Amino acid sequence: MKYQAIVFDLFNTLLHFDDRCLPLTEYQGKFIRTSMVELYRQGQSRWNLDCSWQDFLEAFFEVSHQLREIKVAQGREYPSQRRFEMLRQHLGIEDESASQLMVELHMEQMFRSMYLPDGNLEVLETLGQYPKVLASNFDHAPTARRALKAFGLDRHLDSVFISDEVGWIKPWPQFFQAILRQTGLEAAQCLYVGDDPQADCEGAGRAGFQVIWLNSTSTYQPSVPPKKRISRLAELKDLLE
Repeated sequence: MKYQAIVFDLFNTLLHFDDRCLPLTEYQGKFIRTSMVELYRQGQSRWNLDCSWQDFLEAFFEVSHQLREIKVAQGREYPSQRRFEMLRQHLGIEDESASQLMVELHMEQMFRSMYLPDGNLEVLETLGQYPKVLASNFDHAPTARRALKAFGLDRHLDSVFISDEVGWIKPWPQFFQAILRQTGLEAAQCLYVGDDPQADCEGAGRAGFQVIWLNSTSTYQPSVPPKKRISRLAELKDLLE
């Protein structure tokens, strides 16, 4: 079948994260890697935080959970700024500019942990005959676009849709409707490639896309079965050939 376009998820599909790039710290008896170490250090010097590291990290996890619950219930995307504004208020930091600095510190470390797996760029290059669309859940579009440019992905993409700019998140239908409305594509004539069983597999599947699920280990059974399951993005070349 000749597809109108191929739609790609971004993180854990085209780009991946290497958590080993983040600082290692202890929390509740376990060692974890998190971008919050630098935020706490800056907070102590800039805003005279008087809470402990454990309390700071617990506050971050709490507001992140609260915002995630809101997003799942509403299907709306809230910019990264909203999460750190909630954290600022939770910690009682009076400096209103603190939330923006937190965003910048957090996103800089997230960017540094991103990497392009071997062969992924080659996949896009060999599929040059197909228009390619990006469909990403990410709450800070400037960092996502920075990554696309830094890793050379942007020149292979015809359209880019990031939840921070769309206003909706996958798997909600409004996100996929925005893609179809702005590109003029027909979902049934497009191939969708993503790793998340709910946001990508079920969301794109319900929207009518033909889904390729990039997953080699999950035992989750999507309510909307994918067209095909692959373990590496490179397998996509063989499928289309």
